[in-house]
Amino acid sequence: LMVLVYAGGHESGAHYNPAATLAIAISGRGKIGPVNVGLYICAQLAGALVGALLSWPLIGQDAAGYPALGSNVSYGAAIMAELVVTLALCSVVLHTATTKAQANNSYYGLAIGFTVLSGAISVGLSGTLEGGILFAIPV
Repeated sequence: LMVLVYAGGHESGAHYNPAATLAIAISGRGKIGPVNVGLYICAQLAGALVGALLSWPLIGQDAAGYPALGSNVSYGAAIMAELVVTLALCSVVLHTATTKAQANNSYYGLAIGFTVLSGAISVGLSGTLEGGILFAIPV
């Protein structure tokens, strides 16, 4: 993700996550307009769907990893953990990539990438951290 943020940040603002796109939109900083929010989220969901469909021939549908809760984890705890990590991601995006005080910084990609990594390590990826993946799971 860090590499993708650096590679696409100057082109599209590196909108790879629907939650982060929504956070940027409602922040009132004028970084993205309402029409682009809808287009970006549709593109993110379509990309997740295409990615899921293209991965099956490569790894096989049976080998595809589907997010599942541990035997001792309740749905409520999983949702709360995902919300906390998603909030952390949105906070980092807003504070490192969209403020005037941080203009032209060179660490926003590291901060965003390591936030996702720390969330994946501490909470695990159950899919909702990346809303597009959650959308594509039923496929």
